[in-house]
Amino acid sequence: MPESAPFRRFAEIDRSGYIRGMLTGLDTLIAEVTDMPRANAFYRDVLGLVPEYESPHWSSYKIGDGRLGLHPPFERSKGGGGGWVIGVATADIVALRAHLTASGIKVGEFHQTPGGVVMDFDDPDGNRLQAMQRGFKIEQISE
Repeated sequence: MPESAPFRRFAEIDRSGYIRGMLTGLDTLIAEVTDMPRANAFYRDVLGLVPEYESPHWSSYKIGDGRLGLHPPFERSKGGGGGWVIGVATADIVALRAHLTASGIKVGEFHQTPGGVVMDFDDPDGNRLQAMQRGFKIEQISE
């Protein structure tokens, strides 16, 4: 990659080739939604997230060190939902599955990964979420 003057000013490449300084972390993951009140009800009431801000044009929820933003479809978008997968952590994936099912949310099957057990589900706009319980084994689930 050629190093332009602006690039050198904002970033450094360490000995291993890792770029440092230009991007400093994940701030907000934005999900496009077609119905803001419905989306807020899902993230606030079903998932239990505490809103930082709610409006017809932008809503945000703090999640750990990051933030989830909800926005109506952007002008250049083909519609809402489905473009990104939001990975969320849970301490009890079995209880989360039971809660989502009781709330009328369709959930996927449990799946073992090297990091733990994951389960997919969608928000009302089709934005996929994947919950993970790290360090958990699928054999520990008693259904």
